[in-house]
Amino acid sequence: RTHPTNPSDQSLQQTSFPPFEGVDRKSASMFLAWLLEGFFALLWLRKRAAAPDVPRLKSSRGVLSVCIIGGGVSGCAAASFLRDMFSEEDLRIDILERSDRLGGRISLVDFAGQRYEAGASILHDANRYASCLAAKHNLKLRRRVTKGLTAVFYNGTSSEVTVGGLSSIIGLLFRFGLGTLSRMGAARDAVVARFVRIYGFLDSGVAFESVQDMLTAAAGGMIDLVELTEIPFRGYATATCPQEWRMSPDLVDTLITGGTRTNYGQTPETLTAFASLVSMAGTQHGRLFAIVGGNRQLATLAAQDSGAQVHLRSEVAGVGE
Repeated sequence: RTHPTNPSDQSLQQTSFPPFEGVDRKSASMFLAWLLEGFFALLWLRKRAAAPDVPRLKSSRGVLSVCIIGGGVSGCAAASFLRDMFSEEDLRIDILERSDRLGGRISLVDFAGQRYEAGASILHDANRYASCLAAKHNLKLRRRVTKGLTAVFYNGTSSEVTVGGLSSIIGLLFRFGLGTLSRMGAARDAVVARFVRIYGFLDSGVAFESVQDMLTAAAGGMIDLVELTEIPFRGYATATCPQEWRMSPDLVDTLITGGTRTNYGQTPETLTAFASLVSMAGTQHGRLFAIVGGNRQLATLAAQDSGAQVHLRSEVAGVGE
């Protein structure tokens, strides 16, 4: 709660609206905006999960055939989207996967008598298609993936994981400073906000001929996302990025490197700025989730929805004209 020292300062005056009694108007407005955002997000998910019947495309050339190389989440989701557009009478879908399972980099690891999901084990709620598919199949979500704050530091030879509450937060502030941590968050949030604009284009039926075209449209002239896919993150974050995003070398070499090595097995010296910033989305507390029973279910369920013929242990030697 805040109490204005100057009664004429309207920006700090407290509201008398009963649910927000004693809370300043700015905080109340931010809370209401957050509620509205969540409400409309739920409406969007319900609409997508309901999967209303839409007119399917008809082929004028007989049965079309599409072959998807790779049975990861993206490949299986692409098959599902194609099935939404074409019936089984108009389109045959084949998925070729060289391993013995669907799921791509979502792999299972047995350790000390327990089975763990490694790779893509944590999802971000900005991933609307993952959220939609989970809602469609009534999958249970585990929102609190870790207890307290989890920080992964890279010490030059290995990664160190620190889990804690207030003490960890104080430790991060003491080591890196509020300024560089805030700038890290600003850079991360700006890129995520631009990137999720892609969903609006796709919902409107817009298609892109290249990844570059898609990123340019998503950026909307605010950020050059294409450039971020071409330059290493470390030099960008410590020297060439906008001043309001500038980060200290220590932050990049320890905290951010810990995240990129965990997610991609690479360091910011070689990983692109775009991939590193997307990787940092995992630091947004409260926006992460996992699917009870394993995230790999997303791939298997999407493949089932598509009615595709799945060919496991089928390595592709080449693609011809």
